[in-house]
Amino acid sequence: MLILLEDYLYIFCVIGLGDFFLENLQGLTTLKIYQADQQKAEDGACRMEHIVSDDSIMCLNSFLRNDGRY
Repeated sequence: MLILLEDYLYIFCVIGLGDFFLENLQGLTTLKIYQADQQKAEDGACRMEHIVSDDSIMCLNSFLRNDGRY
């Protein structure tokens, strides 16, 4: 659970998810005009998908170990 929290704190603080959100909010008009937001959104979604899938695997492994079947 601590590793999961560290991953989300890493995303928010180190990668700058808060800054990323604010930047997108402020530059929404410009991004829409140049249609540059599609690739940026796909990159962010892909990065988040990998993190969530890694965390899901970690949680499943932890459950199986604690359940005594692993």
